[in-house]
Amino acid sequence: VVAWIKGEAHVLAKIPEKELLTFSNNGTIRILLQCKDQIARVWLKNGDRTKLVAEGVSLLPYTTEEAGGFVGCTVGMYASANGKESKNHADFAWFGVKNTK
Repeated sequence: VVAWIKGEAHVLAKIPEKELLTFSNNGTIRILLQCKDQIARVWLKNGDRTKLVAEGVSLLPYTTEEAGGFVGCTVGMYASANGKESKNHADFAWFGVKNTK
């Protein structure tokens, strides 16, 4: 879990690849994000199993006031080889947002 603040990556949590794959369901990893009062929590979910991977994530750096202007999309997906060269790739077939209230 990485937060990008003013062009710098801040690693909030690292999940070992073997553990991450246990949350994969036919290649799909479900990520849950709960935000309240400018603070976020992030979970991985597979069936009845959930794992809290980051909490207390401040969303203030993504506000117009802190960023100094329009910030655009603040939730998205990307893939990383953690700074190493890789021939792997990631395909994102869809991305959904659901209000759970």
